[in-house]
Amino acid sequence: MLGMPYVGEKAHLFILLPNANDGLKALLNELKGAKLMELAQNSATTKVKVILPKFKIESSHELGVVLTSIGIKSAFDPKNADFSGISNTKMPFYISNVIQKAMISIDEDGTEAAAATALGFATMSRPDKVPPPPPTFRADHPFAFFLIYSQKHVMFSGVFMGEQ
Repeated sequence: MLGMPYVGEKAHLFILLPNANDGLKALLNELKGAKLMELAQNSATTKVKVILPKFKIESSHELGVVLTSIGIKSAFDPKNADFSGISNTKMPFYISNVIQKAMISIDEDGTEAAAATALGFATMSRPDKVPPPPPTFRADHPFAFFLIYSQKHVMFSGVFMGEQ
């Protein structure tokens, strides 16, 4: 697992890369929300070289059915909706649909910014020994990613299967 902090370190991008090229499905079957948060909170910090593919994923979802299924019904009903407290219009109105759109884009600039915030220590003098190069995290096969805020809230999640 790789975790990269964004500016301010309140949000982190976590990438779960299975060992096997075809192991993503098994990894996701094992993963539950609480386990993901536990992994995020208990992960150790180390410097690594990160190699990620550039990608952009966009999604759009109609949320009307979901919202009515959890009890938000009157707002969608033309006869029962009451938004008079938030509108000066004499014409009554209701919510006809709710669409959620999301997008995540990872490129060289994003990776560099995340790597720069992860670095924080430097020596003032030349060390006697040159330290070994950091290990490499190479995301060269399908992986899952999660954008987590304050180590508690999954703001965005997805799966990268490869370039289409």
